[in-house]
Amino acid sequence: MTQRKIKLLPEFLICVSIFLLIIPIRWMLCWIAAAILHELFHIIALKLCGFQILSVSLGALGAKIDTDAETGVKSILCALAGPLAGFLLLFFVRKIPMIALCGLFQSAANLLPVYPLDGGRALKEFIFLIFSAQRANKIASVIEWIAWIILFAVSIFGVLRLHLGLLPAFAVLMLFLRKKYLANGAVKRYNIPNRI
Repeated sequence: MTQRKIKLLPEFLICVSIFLLIIPIRWMLCWIAAAILHELFHIIALKLCGFQILSVSLGALGAKIDTDAETGVKSILCALAGPLAGFLLLFFVRKIPMIALCGLFQSAANLLPVYPLDGGRALKEFIFLIFSAQRANKIASVIEWIAWIILFAVSIFGVLRLHLGLLPAFAVLMLFLRKKYLANGAVKRYNIPNRI
């Protein structure tokens, strides 16, 4: 039996420290609670699908779960389990409104069709079930670029027209950096073989 490990990477603590300086502690704790539930649902789904969890690492750009998961329908279910947790929190919105709101935001963001977010991972796996690898790569790439163009346009609109400050642009930039960081092989969620 493989020993399970939970790793807390140094950049996670640095990131939390920075966010504590700019975000009220109540909101930070609610965000962390929603994120923990999100990751627990991923872990529960992985276990129910019969996959082994090798390690869980917390870094500046989110959590990474290393497992022996395979590609296919089970992988899609495991990817969508985390966002499901955030939506289920809405049933408790009267009791824990701040956590429910954080869970809703996390789930909506994670369902964006951008790899390696949960929505991008599920969409990519679904496309690979239907099409050949070469065609699936092209379709996934086109969908992802369309999503990026829309995200950048919405963030610019939020900054210039809605006067939301730099927060929308910062959020999209962080998401883009996370994608580049993960795409360079620094982190692989679920350890699913990268077909691109």
